[in-house]
Amino acid sequence: MKTIKALLVSALLVLAGTVSAQSFSITFADVNVENGAGKLVASMTKDMTVAGWQMFLYLPEGVEIAQVYDEDEEEYVADITLSSTFHKAKHSCSVKKTADGAMMLICSGGTETVALKSATEGELCTIGLKVADGVTSQAVAVKNVAVSDDQGVQSNQADTTFQLIVGSTGIVNIENDAVNSGVYYNLAGQKVSNAQKGVLIQNGKKVVVK
Repeated sequence: MKTIKALLVSALLVLAGTVSAQSFSITFADVNVENGAGKLVASMTKDMTVAGWQMFLYLPEGVEIAQVYDEDEEEYVADITLSSTFHKAKHSCSVKKTADGAMMLICSGGTETVALKSATEGELCTIGLKVADGVTSQAVAVKNVAVSDDQGVQSNQADTTFQLIVGSTGIVNIENDAVNSGVYYNLAGQKVSNAQKGVLIQNGKKVVVK
């Protein structure tokens, strides 16, 4: 079982490195929720050697990181799957809730000095989400995203968001004569103002209004 000390060591290894202006980005795909569950996929936009990374997920009420049973640890752990490019035997992910309610995810080797394998452009990790009844589609904030390379150089990126999409798109509920009218509908098929932010339906297609 991971101890608080081990978690703090992992955090320090990710955060203590020299800050770099190195260009990189982690993107987060929108999450489609079905039967109370969804998968958040985080991806790298360039090749780089990664020793550890962190992100803060500001999940809305009713949404949490799912738990799965780990037979090796003989306990339930956060449902986080690393890309196959990573050295899973030496590195793992930890989750801790911060004082402001964010879920802090840290992937590190703890006291290991060996870096993860090079993270190629593409999938970084997949995070399972559990979504309660009554949760509606909305934007979810991701903050404090940082990556450290094998030389201890840390790269940060601007805060971002992904869309949590719950239930039907609502297109089937829109009258045919209104589909191409240019008006906006929410994901429940209800007519809304075009000033409303989020994922909307216009002319039969999903659009994101920021």
